[in-house]
Amino acid sequence: MSDAKDQTEAERQARYTWDFSEVIISQCAYCVRLSTTAEYASGEAFHGTIPEPVLMNRHDHRTPWIDPATGQRGDTGARGDHSLLFEPKPTVPRVVLDRLYKVLDKAPI
Repeated sequence: MSDAKDQTEAERQARYTWDFSEVIISQCAYCVRLSTTAEYASGEAFHGTIPEPVLMNRHDHRTPWIDPATGQRGDTGARGDHSLLFEPKPTVPRVVLDRLYKVLDKAPI
């Protein structure tokens, strides 16, 4: 096993370099409903924290979130009358949304 002193400059560079076109940020970061005042990931659509599958893009929140624990819609927010779905911030570039939607189109949940 080589220690840090034995690494070549190219090895060090490769360790901290990646293709940014492959980096996908959570859909929540681009949503107008994201709360920016909470100490944890929360949004207008959820009571408490955003469910991990939504936060990690394993659920496409352009469709309703059904809470697996209850079998009920879990994204109705305080009003509770309908799902509050992903709505992109108007400042998000189209190219970013297109990349995000490609990932969400493959979401397993």
